[in-house]
Amino acid sequence: MIAYIGKWIEHSAVSTAFFKVLDSFDCCEIYTVSDNQKASSKALSKFDLKNYPSVFRAILAMLHRKEKKVIVPDIFSCILLSIVGFKCVFWVQGALPEESYLRHKSAFRLFVLNSFERLAFRLANQIVFVSPYMQAHYNGKYNLSCKQFVMPCLSELRYREEVAKIRHSFCYVGGVSEWQKIDWTIICFNRIRKVLPDAQLYIATGEPDVLTGIIDKYLDPINKNFVKVTSIKSREDMEGFLSKMEYGFLLRESNLVNFLSSPIKLAEYLSCGVNVIISSSVRSYAPIIESYNCGQVLERIEDLSVNKFDHNLEGSLLAYKELTSVN
Repeated sequence: MIAYIGKWIEHSAVSTAFFKVLDSFDCCEIYTVSDNQKASSKALSKFDLKNYPSVFRAILAMLHRKEKKVIVPDIFSCILLSIVGFKCVFWVQGALPEESYLRHKSAFRLFVLNSFERLAFRLANQIVFVSPYMQAHYNGKYNLSCKQFVMPCLSELRYREEVAKIRHSFCYVGGVSEWQKIDWTIICFNRIRKVLPDAQLYIATGEPDVLTGIIDKYLDPINKNFVKVTSIKSREDMEGFLSKMEYGFLLRESNLVNFLSSPIKLAEYLSCGVNVIISSSVRSYAPIIESYNCGQVLERIEDLSVNKFDHNLEGSLLAYKELTSVN
């Protein structure tokens, strides 16, 4: 089987999850539109990567193959390749129309994207969802009849047993966009520090300059010396960083986009033995945290129990094992 990813996504947060999907389908070739001429990551090096300067050139090359089954990660590729004769395995990573509406508040864009989404689901030969909640939602929305799978976003990271956990260490890993709710993380940490005087918050982000303003706005000045900001570039460094952490924040608003989600960060936290403080809006996977007593599930950030921090390493590793078995 082959895959078409169109625009180059090697270093995006989505790429790790998509490459896992390709592995499960025994994909051997990836067609992409990029000026890059070779794979620079270990994840891509296992595939025969074929780069083309335009969408037209890439699809033309694919049409010369006998293989007509292709994995795609977006609605537009699914529509285009289905129209020219391919049988598409459509990997659905999120709710594009609703995500767009949250950003732009445009009812017209919502209508147009819903129309494209409906067409993509009708044309798809098979569909891979990232969560059971997502599968139920789209079956209810479009009454789907094609073959379907559920495959959560998983982690390439592993817990390093030789690395000692830092007592009462809390972490946040990710960007500083409004939807990632780092402000909620800082507010929660202010409360935690009132009960755990040795607690420290470690923030790993690629946007440290933007973060400064957020910290100044939300962090109690008395806690300034207990927050450390870093930027992590490599998989190995992230694995070492998370292996030292006891608790990780994954807080999200209550909306459809988050109800459907399978956050890669959840998988990375659990695979490195991090207990997760997670919002209940991650509908399919927050219950796993409760089942294995490896964190806290919050309806609201006010529900955080500041007296409930007894790190459970085994619970997180077992929860990740269950995550990998979801289907």
